[in-house]
Amino acid sequence: MNFDSPLYSTTYSISEDEDSLLMIKKFNKAFTKKGIDMEIDNDFAVIRPYYDPNDYERVNDTFIYPSHRLFYWDGMNKEEFGIRICAIRKKKNGDFKKTIFDMSLRDYKNDFLSKCRERGLNLSNTFVNEFSDYTQLFDKITAKCLHIIYTSKTGWIEVNNEWYYIPLAGTDFFVIDKTKLHSKFKINSERKSTLSNHDALRSTLKLIEVTDRAVSIPLLSYSFLSLFTSFLEYEKRNPSKFSLCIYGNNQFLSGTGFANLFCNFFNRSKYIDSLDATIHSNMDDDIKSKSTLIRDAVFIVNAVTNSKKVNGVKKLLQHNYDSNMMLVLNQEAVNQDFVININIDNLYIDLSLVKEFKNRPFILSTCISDIISDYIPAFYRKGSKKNITKSISKKISEFQQAILKGSDNYDMNKVEGYSCLLFGYFVLISAAQEEEIITEKEADDHMMQATQIFRNECVINLLGTNNVHGTTQVEKHIVFLDNLLELLQISNLPDINDKNNREINNTTNLGWVENGNILRIKDIVFKKIEELLTANGQSIQLAKNKKEIYKNLYSAGVILLKNDDDERIELSKLLIKHIDSNINVASDKGTVVTFRLDKDKALELLKRKQND
Repeated sequence: MNFDSPLYSTTYSISEDEDSLLMIKKFNKAFTKKGIDMEIDNDFAVIRPYYDPNDYERVNDTFIYPSHRLFYWDGMNKEEFGIRICAIRKKKNGDFKKTIFDMSLRDYKNDFLSKCRERGLNLSNTFVNEFSDYTQLFDKITAKCLHIIYTSKTGWIEVNNEWYYIPLAGTDFFVIDKTKLHSKFKINSERKSTLSNHDALRSTLKLIEVTDRAVSIPLLSYSFLSLFTSFLEYEKRNPSKFSLCIYGNNQFLSGTGFANLFCNFFNRSKYIDSLDATIHSNMDDDIKSKSTLIRDAVFIVNAVTNSKKVNGVKKLLQHNYDSNMMLVLNQEAVNQDFVININIDNLYIDLSLVKEFKNRPFILSTCISDIISDYIPAFYRKGSKKNITKSISKKISEFQQAILKGSDNYDMNKVEGYSCLLFGYFVLISAAQEEEIITEKEADDHMMQATQIFRNECVINLLGTNNVHGTTQVEKHIVFLDNLLELLQISNLPDINDKNNREINNTTNLGWVENGNILRIKDIVFKKIEELLTANGQSIQLAKNKKEIYKNLYSAGVILLKNDDDERIELSKLLIKHIDSNINVASDKGTVVTFRLDKDKALELLKRKQND
């Protein structure tokens, strides 16, 4: 922070300066209470009135007082670094001059008078000699001053026991580092237009109709959920961190278009097919440093041209670097437990609605601004972060129980994620009901429909249902296993102990024999089998359905856990990470992802299927 120059030094009208007049009253009241023979007169001079108000000694021509305590907020902690000082004196022509500058805590405690002189303030010898009495009051009044927060972040912050969302907070409480925040992070709203709060909410609800609700609802829910990321206590892993991934190809609206339309808060514009690289992660930039700039909002990561970014997102989620929601754009689904995949392939798009939102890009940001403003007093009533978190967690738990009704076979990672998304949707729908845009019954219908959509996404399909290619989930794991065993018949697998033997080419083999009928297979076989099927005129996605394939084969005893010593895991709680393991291979340039398979059990399963 620059303490070398005054913020401003100007001539002004005393009648307009209520804060300074109020400060005179505070100082004079404190002088009297402490029995200190000083007073601030109407000319802003420090005087010693003695016993006769008409006979006084002029101590100093300038009234110096604190206006604010200065803090810097890094997104997690608030650290005090200085004080804002005001000085007022009456000039010979009768005008008043007010100088305002910031002073570091160190200078305030050790070098106050000399720093004031550096700003051109006149300090009399009498004032300097009596300064110890003056500072008694200065310290006490400073302790009760309002806080000014300097920050380069966006998101929720508590100031003077009240909650504010940067950059929506008023300048009475915040001074934002404009070079780092305002130039990038603007939640623009159409305040100067005819768009009212009511109309913004009504129009935002129309986003649901842009495409299939199984896609539009989770994306929109993600945006409103992200407003409360700071209160979800991700550092305690409850709920577990998760990310959304938009993947696939759509000839009417690109993945970037989906992201900008539903999930981008900042600098919204009609150019939705390009990602704002000053805020979000495009191309090959460092996502760790960039992601920490956003709190309580959606951070978009374009991994289409750089798949390594997915691992970067995973690391950020694991190590609690930030408090934002991460939306990944990728060519294919990301088969990770922390990802909820949103497929945009061949989706119908209402192009008239897309055009409407492109022409009025501030509809969503106006709605977001209004909802944030509604939560500021609500959070004030809740008080501490702990109380707010407790309230939100309770609501998410209720949504989790609602999703879990109806089946015993759920992917619990998805259940946790979709429960959080239901809370985000609840925020939007509740606001719409409050504005009387929808009735209570319509609000209930919205929530029931979203719950059913999310429940369907969480159910583990053990029996299988037909997909667009006419191949069921059960058939997929059988197709995978049948083709894998055919590949293994024409491939001699080396012993696992030879994986670091440089005389053996471990690059071309599909895996290794671990122990008798137990094989350790490279997960590249998913792609290899897909390529073989495509060459034979069959288009079946296997890598995308890796988790479901693992679950079906694990339930049959074909796929094994990482190690023999691992305890049996309930099918509903089985994750990819319980199966896949990285092993070091000399000629494969590092680590290889593998899974373990019981060949005898695999042959038995295929034989049973043939006899069915």
